[in-house]
Amino acid sequence: MPSRLSFKGDKKVYVELFDQIVSSRFLTFHFLSVKKKSKKSSKSLKSAVESQENDPIWTDAILMEDLHGPLVLYQRLDTTVISLGVEEVQGSCVGIFLDPLSLEPDNTRQVFVASDMNGNIVLKSFLLKYLSVGKEGDLFSRREAIGAEEQWVLEYLHDGYWAWKSMSNNKYLECLLNENDTYLFRCTSDTVTFTSKWRVRVQTRFLKRSSTQTIKKPTVHSEQLEAMAGRPLSAEEKKTLKQASKDGSLHEALLDLRVSKKSDKYG
Repeated sequence: MPSRLSFKGDKKVYVELFDQIVSSRFLTFHFLSVKKKSKKSSKSLKSAVESQENDPIWTDAILMEDLHGPLVLYQRLDTTVISLGVEEVQGSCVGIFLDPLSLEPDNTRQVFVASDMNGNIVLKSFLLKYLSVGKEGDLFSRREAIGAEEQWVLEYLHDGYWAWKSMSNNKYLECLLNENDTYLFRCTSDTVTFTSKWRVRVQTRFLKRSSTQTIKKPTVHSEQLEAMAGRPLSAEEKKTLKQASKDGSLHEALLDLRVSKKSDKYG
């Protein structure tokens, strides 16, 4: 079992850190019992990442409402699987290998907690800081406040692939390979390419919870719907798909739309 991480800092202010329990079958996350001035700010995050041993399964997100709670961003590169991670001291973003078979994280630095912010997504790392985009498109996790640099607009592409666009510079998140064979994460792409196509692993227990409890779902924007459909949509089609998103039947509605389009083309 990996040892618990500790950080130097002000002795009067303690922060709550993720703790990890790893076995051959499951990965759960919880927090060390330490003091903090503002207990309310960490209470919701604590409840979001505490996992029970009877439901430790991870799966790929395919719906906007899946993106809630702990998640892992990753890309398959040939035989290698790279996930977006956070460096322990400086909070810089680094690449961390993900098991290509189980696709389950074994390091808390790979895991972010997602929450909704006015229809966009914000990601909090194990440092309890938000994933941010700098002026040059660089990524880091050092801020406790939420601004445009910490908000992400998600676009569902196809077959479980997602594009993450920064709200601050409208650029897509990419995974690039440096000359020294290290991975670099930046928001500098104007278009979606193979380097900006991401898969997202989420815990199934949060999918079950969202089906039994009333949870506010992120707003699906028109540009996201058109990206999913692969073509411009009429006002009526957008209305139909947005309603389907609220009802939890967006993928069925998209399929019906594609079938209808093919029928009109060849009928």
